[in-house]
Amino acid sequence: MELFEAIRRMRELSRKNEAFSFAFMSYNSTAGRSEGVVEVRHARLRPRTQQIHHRHAEIIEEYVNLDTGEARRFYQPLLMNFNGEKVYA
Repeated sequence: MELFEAIRRMRELSRKNEAFSFAFMSYNSTAGRSEGVVEVRHARLRPRTQQIHHRHAEIIEEYVNLDTGEARRFYQPLLMNFNGEKVYA
Protein backbone atom coordinates (compact mmCIF):
# COMPACT_ATOMS: atom_id res chain seq x y z
CA MET A 1 0.00 0.00 0.00
CA GLU A 2 1.29 3.44 -0.87
CA LEU A 3 2.27 5.64 2.12
CA PHE A 4 -0.24 8.43 1.59
CA GLU A 5 -3.07 5.95 0.99
CA ALA A 6 -2.23 4.34 4.35
CA ILE A 7 -2.24 7.74 6.10
CA ARG A 8 -5.55 8.62 4.42
CA ARG A 9 -7.11 5.36 5.63
CA MET A 10 -5.74 5.88 9.15
CA ARG A 11 -7.39 9.30 9.25
CA GLU A 12 -10.65 7.92 7.89
CA LEU A 13 -10.80 5.12 10.49
CA SER A 14 -9.94 7.57 13.26
CA ARG A 15 -12.76 9.90 12.19
CA LYS A 16 -15.10 6.90 12.47
CA ASN A 17 -13.67 6.18 15.94
CA GLU A 18 -12.35 2.80 14.71
CA ALA A 19 -9.01 1.32 15.76
CA PHE A 20 -6.25 0.05 13.46
CA SER A 21 -2.82 -1.54 13.79
CA PHE A 22 0.47 -0.34 12.36
CA ALA A 23 4.23 -0.57 12.70
CA PHE A 24 6.95 1.98 12.14
CA MET A 25 10.67 2.45 12.66
CA SER A 26 11.22 4.64 15.69
CA TYR A 27 13.39 7.74 15.45
CA ASN A 28 14.37 10.29 18.06
CA SER A 29 15.52 13.39 16.17
CA THR A 30 16.94 15.00 19.32
CA ALA A 31 19.17 12.01 20.11
CA GLY A 32 19.63 11.06 16.45
CA ARG A 33 18.90 7.39 17.07
CA SER A 34 16.30 4.66 16.72
CA GLU A 35 15.04 2.09 19.21
CA GLY A 36 13.95 -0.21 16.37
CA VAL A 37 10.52 -1.21 15.12
CA VAL A 38 7.46 -0.15 17.12
CA GLU A 39 4.31 -2.24 16.70
CA VAL A 40 0.99 -0.76 17.80
CA ARG A 41 -1.92 -3.20 17.90
CA HIS A 42 -4.79 -0.76 18.52
CA ALA A 43 -4.52 2.94 17.74
CA ARG A 44 -6.31 6.03 16.54
CA LEU A 45 -4.80 9.20 15.14
CA ARG A 46 -5.05 12.42 17.12
CA PRO A 47 -5.17 15.95 15.69
CA ARG A 48 -1.88 16.86 14.05
CA THR A 49 0.54 19.17 15.80
CA GLN A 50 1.14 22.65 14.43
CA GLN A 51 4.40 23.80 12.87
CA ILE A 52 5.00 26.19 15.77
CA HIS A 53 5.05 23.23 18.18
CA HIS A 54 7.30 20.88 16.18
CA ARG A 55 9.69 21.71 13.35
CA HIS A 56 8.75 18.52 11.45
CA ALA A 57 4.98 18.82 11.97
CA GLU A 58 4.23 18.33 8.26
CA ILE A 59 5.56 14.74 8.37
CA ILE A 60 4.51 13.72 11.89
CA GLU A 61 1.33 11.89 12.83
CA GLU A 62 0.06 11.99 16.39
CA TYR A 63 -1.69 8.88 17.71
CA VAL A 64 -2.99 7.29 20.88
CA ASN A 65 -2.07 3.71 21.72
CA LEU A 66 -5.43 2.36 22.85
CA ASP A 67 -3.82 -0.52 24.76
CA THR A 68 -1.67 1.73 26.97
CA GLY A 69 -3.51 5.07 26.72
CA GLU A 70 -0.23 6.76 25.73
CA ALA A 71 -0.22 9.71 23.36
CA ARG A 72 2.66 9.19 20.91
CA ARG A 73 3.84 10.24 17.45
CA PHE A 74 5.63 8.82 14.44
CA TYR A 75 7.28 10.13 11.29
CA GLN A 76 5.19 9.36 8.21
CA PRO A 77 8.17 8.20 6.07
CA LEU A 78 9.01 5.57 8.71
CA LEU A 79 5.62 3.82 8.51
CA MET A 80 6.25 0.16 7.64
CA ASN A 81 2.81 -1.48 7.71
CA PHE A 82 -0.83 -0.66 8.25
CA ASN A 83 -3.45 -3.25 9.24
CA GLY A 84 -1.12 -6.04 8.14
CA GLU A 85 -0.28 -4.54 4.74
CA LYS A 86 3.25 -3.46 3.85
CA VAL A 87 3.58 0.28 3.23
CA TYR A 88 5.92 1.72 0.61
CA ALA A 89 6.85 5.27 -0.39
